[in-house]
Amino acid sequence: MLNKLRSSASSLFAKLLLGLLVVSFGVWGIADIFRGYGSQTLAIVGGQEIDIETYRTALQNQIQQLSQQAGKPLTMADARSLGIDQRVLGQLVAQAALDRRTRQLGLALSDDAVAKSLMDNAAFKGPDGKFDRARFDEVVRQNGFTEQGFVADQRGFMLRRQLLEGLTGGVKAPPPLVEAIHRYQSESRDIQYVVIGPDAIPPIAAPDDKTLEAFYQERKAEFRTVERRSVTALPVTVSVLAPTEKVDEAAIAKRYDQERSRFTVPEKRTVERIAFPSMDEAKAAAARLAAGTSFADLAKERKLSQADISLGTVTEGQLIDQALAKAAFALPAGGTSQPVQGQFSPTIVHVAAVQPASVKPLAEVRDEVRNEIATDEARQALGDVHDAIEDARAGGATLAEIAKKHGLKLETLDNVDAQGRTPDGKTPAVPNLSQIVSAADRSDVGMDNDPIRLGDDGYVWYEVTKIDPAHDRSFAEARADVEKAWRGNEERKRLQAKADDWVKALDAGRTTLADVAKEAHGSISAAIGLTRVGNQAPDAFGPGAVTSVFAAPPNGFGSADAATAPGRVLFQVTKSTVPPLNPTAGQTQQLESALSETIQTDLATEYVLTLQNEYGVRVNPTALASVTGGGAETD
Repeated sequence: MLNKLRSSASSLFAKLLLGLLVVSFGVWGIADIFRGYGSQTLAIVGGQEIDIETYRTALQNQIQQLSQQAGKPLTMADARSLGIDQRVLGQLVAQAALDRRTRQLGLALSDDAVAKSLMDNAAFKGPDGKFDRARFDEVVRQNGFTEQGFVADQRGFMLRRQLLEGLTGGVKAPPPLVEAIHRYQSESRDIQYVVIGPDAIPPIAAPDDKTLEAFYQERKAEFRTVERRSVTALPVTVSVLAPTEKVDEAAIAKRYDQERSRFTVPEKRTVERIAFPSMDEAKAAAARLAAGTSFADLAKERKLSQADISLGTVTEGQLIDQALAKAAFALPAGGTSQPVQGQFSPTIVHVAAVQPASVKPLAEVRDEVRNEIATDEARQALGDVHDAIEDARAGGATLAEIAKKHGLKLETLDNVDAQGRTPDGKTPAVPNLSQIVSAADRSDVGMDNDPIRLGDDGYVWYEVTKIDPAHDRSFAEARADVEKAWRGNEERKRLQAKADDWVKALDAGRTTLADVAKEAHGSISAAIGLTRVGNQAPDAFGPGAVTSVFAAPPNGFGSADAATAPGRVLFQVTKSTVPPLNPTAGQTQQLESALSETIQTDLATEYVLTLQNEYGVRVNPTALASVTGGGAETD
């Protein structure tokens, strides 16, 4: 709330001060730990104390504000993880340093000036645009202040603003900087490019062992194995137990009879209708129908298409207008109703066809009913099976013995990594694989593990049977991977060298991009309007390719990594456009204002850092922990 009040208090300098004061306390550091002071003192900045209650109130206000923005309550643990506790401490330390300097400089504000500022603040004005005392009192209460304390807080804010205004008020971004940033953000380039791949260079001969071993020694860590584990798992879930449940035919028939309505296909009718402006007109139409005019002819006379009159093939419940539904489902096939006062207008209803209701026979749905009963019984039996397995484990039975006794399937994972992949990169088709691998990663060989709880669906018991720690592979073990990596590295180097040669030839005019495309077995593509900021690069471009495009001279050539290694993108800048700054549209002023505000904030931040170094900052970590449950870092 206070931040909102201050952001609306006045001009750029309120924003400047707010921007400064939200800089993390961790940036500034703490000069010394806190010793020998009162237990209610949280920090001291050059002799000025910040008490625990001030910090607690500021922190709670910040947490409350962020909770409202997030749409859910934030805990103190959340606040610590997000750095809110340090940020609020940083705000108070910065304020204290600025307050001390304002006193040293003899800055002051009269009571009338403070009162006028508060009365002019839009946050305290009512619907009539005038100062609203009730609104003011409400804001004071919401921020945990007395009126006297709130006025003092606002006075301090205005004095700090006065100090920073004197420091940064005249600072503006110089025109050359504005022009440079505008050029950087707005310049666009059109290019033509060719993607070149390994087929653009001669085949690479097989390397000898000496070359590969030297390559291996330079990059030994790249060929290190990851830790792998072998795990035995016994899943006991509703879906595992259901097929083992015995369900007799009598129970299936009973469930079918009890839930026959589920297997009943309700009657459907193909319904048509013609609406009329009045009941008299509907009755006149009904008389013509009774005299032999067909419903279809009547629709044509009224210039209605089939789409206009059709309500589709529907059940009675699917018709929104209950009066029409009742009339339609009282007619025989081919029947036409008398005028009905529908929900929206007088209507005549016609039933073109009837699909009678039907019931799926038991034989057709037997397996479905049987599985439902088995699933219900499995869910009820799950607790008993869990207890039986735990008793067997307590008695020393292995998972293999338990699985055999209960007719369950034991799953095995051999040499899987932390993602559950085998050495050949495949993922075993084991249910609940991610949960098993995650739990096994925290276990060890021979450890007695609690089962993994799968919500209401069941459990998985598991044991780690083997751990193969991460280790360096010998050259002999890693030779195939070393050769693959060496070849990829050679392709990248030779492609880059080839691309560099082509760029030199293109710059010198000895070849053309079309000739390069032909020699590289590629084709020329174009990209229009590339920009440095917020632009979607072509799919063929690798990371940093757009940067390379803008590093090339206008109408020049260059190369960059392609999206697919070890390819390269060879390009020519065909057009470079920098739109001029447009003062009439406010573009210059907007950019200049944004840059000026950034420079002013940086200057103010450096000023506060200087003050803190001059005054010294000491924090009581015990007091801080009493509020946050955490602590403060100390230098």
